[in-house]
Amino acid sequence: MCNRLFQRLVCICLAAFCGLLAGCEKEVPYGMIELCFEHMSGNAKVAVEDLTSEWVEGDPVRVNGTSTKVVYIGGTPYLDAPAQDVNHAVYPASLTTDALTSDQVSLTLPPTYNYAVGNDGRQLLETPLAARSSGSEPMEFKHLTAALCFHVVNETDAPLIIDEITATSDRYQLCGQISVNLADIESVGPNASSDNRSVTMAFPSDLTLEAAADVYVMLPILPVGNDNHFTIRLKCHNSSGDSWKFERTQGGGASDEVDRSINRNELAYAALRLSTSGEPPLSSTPLFTSDATNRYKIQTPKEFSLMVQAINGSWHISGGNTYYKDCDFTIVNDLDMTGITIKPINGKTMNSSKEINFNGKTISNLTIESELIENNYQCGLFYYAIRGDVNGLTLDNLSLKHTGADGSKALYMGGICSYINSLGSNIDFNANIDISNVAFTTTPPNSLCFGAFFGYVPGKSGVSVNLSSSTVELHADIASSNFLNAGALIGHIAGSTSSIFKNCSVTGEINAQFSGSTGNAHLKPYIGKYNGTPATKGSSNEVTFTLNGSPVTVN
Repeated sequence: MCNRLFQRLVCICLAAFCGLLAGCEKEVPYGMIELCFEHMSGNAKVAVEDLTSEWVEGDPVRVNGTSTKVVYIGGTPYLDAPAQDVNHAVYPASLTTDALTSDQVSLTLPPTYNYAVGNDGRQLLETPLAARSSGSEPMEFKHLTAALCFHVVNETDAPLIIDEITATSDRYQLCGQISVNLADIESVGPNASSDNRSVTMAFPSDLTLEAAADVYVMLPILPVGNDNHFTIRLKCHNSSGDSWKFERTQGGGASDEVDRSINRNELAYAALRLSTSGEPPLSSTPLFTSDATNRYKIQTPKEFSLMVQAINGSWHISGGNTYYKDCDFTIVNDLDMTGITIKPINGKTMNSSKEINFNGKTISNLTIESELIENNYQCGLFYYAIRGDVNGLTLDNLSLKHTGADGSKALYMGGICSYINSLGSNIDFNANIDISNVAFTTTPPNSLCFGAFFGYVPGKSGVSVNLSSSTVELHADIASSNFLNAGALIGHIAGSTSSIFKNCSVTGEINAQFSGSTGNAHLKPYIGKYNGTPATKGSSNEVTFTLNGSPVTVN
């Protein structure tokens, strides 16, 4: 007897793992199970009973009572399904350990799904599929979900960038947690909780629809009853920052394309025709919602990416002459930025009287790519000035990437700010920074200033840089051809600005490749190049340095 749990599925590149109920005689390998329980051609359905497949290992399985076979591809089990006109969906089991001793399973669907497309053009999604086997019985798969297939058509005369699609049910559960009995799924009733009746598909990377272009996307949902009506909302913008929303109610009418409701285990079809004069038409809306203090709220990874683009690109707010660079923002949630790359927030472009309040939140798995700004490369959360409250901010698993091809330029690189142009007052805050990767994918710069907090800080008498109760862990592979200033916290402080590091803990490694003269390489535990000695009250530093592959002692 074996008890196996498939683990969770990760879209595109990451492995996805499912869990199976106990009591199985055969061993089921870890891996993905891929199938389509229905597919759409226009608004015509092809049901699961029409599946044809081949089972190379010889054991039959059943899907919703229908016999089918499993194919192993590269050691991974797939339920073989016919080619689909739109996309395939990938379904992992979402079973709790309690399910190992009974037919009762608890399923959890997140409120937001990230849209992703594999190299073969298939859309990959997460949604539950329960599977069980008893003794020598065939593996039994039961769908506990449905899906909405959106056919999005850009009927405007310019490209549109799709930000998100949201479906909200009138009464049935679409996301959240639910417990069901595999033997009696049909007994599950409606859930009127507003928290569980809305699910959003987010597009972390830009999904651009050219004029007259279209795309099919699928959104997994969990309608626990039949005849499910829902409201569709879509948000999009163009390259100038003009943004629109699209909204309509689906279900309860006669038209399959517009008014068809959705039942459990179905794939419903909805055509979203985006036009400023259509029915319903696109209507102007800000990119973000505001709070009671008129700050724009940044609630999702996509909104964080849009905020950076809106500030740097001087995007105006739809329907007016106000620019996002002249607005205040607040980060209201911890953000997992996996798969998202940004450029530095240009503090010179942003209004000096406005700020981004990071609200002590954690921003994880963010990649910041260098950008050529005013004749030098910059790579950091900010450039020129820190426009915001970063006190208590955590940057977890941060990646810094230099991609500039001009080896004659300088590169300033720092987790919080790459290059601070001037100091009007003390810098005084605490933050936690975990830089897991620093990559140079191109020609090394002529000059490099690198630190976990700042690349370059100008000198100014009477002004100090105070970093307290901060933790830093960094693993950095850096390179420069002529000048190198690298410290665990700051690359270079010019002039007489004082620095105080109180109760800071710094660990990790800095591995430097340098082809210039020895006197131009400055490596120090805290500040690479500095006219003085920093005060390190209660701080510890366990960073190791190598230069051209050889360990070096720094003090």
